[in-house]
Amino acid sequence: MKLGISFRHLWRQKMFTALNILGLAVGMSACWVVFLVVRYELSYEKGMPDRELVYHVVSRFVFDGEESGNAGAPKPMYEALRDEVPGVALCVPAQETFVQKVAIPMGEGIPPQVFEMQKRLMSTSLQYFQMIPYKWLAGNPADFNAPGKVVLTTERAQQYFPNMRPDQVLGRTYSYNDTLPVTVAGVVANLDYPSDFDAL
Repeated sequence: MKLGISFRHLWRQKMFTALNILGLAVGMSACWVVFLVVRYELSYEKGMPDRELVYHVVSRFVFDGEESGNAGAPKPMYEALRDEVPGVALCVPAQETFVQKVAIPMGEGIPPQVFEMQKRLMSTSLQYFQMIPYKWLAGNPADFNAPGKVVLTTERAQQYFPNMRPDQVLGRTYSYNDTLPVTVAGVVANLDYPSDFDAL
C-alpha cells in the first residue's frame, strides 16, 4: 500500500523524480569509474616477485629554467649502479626502441611482409628475465644470451607469424630497418597484469 502511494507521488512529480534518478545514476557511475581506475593503478607489477624492492630509474632535469624529465637514464648510470652501488642485487638495462620497419621473409621469390612503425620493442639483457617472471612457451633464457637473438611475446609472435605455435616460431628470422636478420630464440606469454616492463 505504502509502496503504491510512493510510486504515485513520484509519478506526479516527474521532473523531481527524473532529476533524482539522474543524479543517482551519475553518482554511481562516477564511483564505478573511480573504483576501476584505482584498482588498475594498484594492480601494476602485482605479479612481480618482491615488487617493493624493484625500482625504475628515471631522469629529471632543468633546461632553460624549465623542469622536465623522461622515463630513461643515461647508460653510464646503469653501469655505475651495477658496479659501484652496494646492495643492488640485480641491475637490468631496458631500452625501449621504435622501429620504422620490420620485414618478415615469406619464402623464395616472394616479397617480405612488412610491418611499419613498430612500437614497444625493447633491447635488454638476460637478467631482464630474472627480474620479470615471464612464462616461457618456447625456448629458454639461455638461448637469448647471444647477439642477434630476440624473444617475442605471444601477441607479437602472432602478429609476425600468424597461425604458428610458439615452438614453430623458434628459429625464424626477420629484420629491423633492413639491417642484419635477427633470430627468434624464445616466445613468452603476455603478462597478465599491468606493467612498465611489458615491451618485447
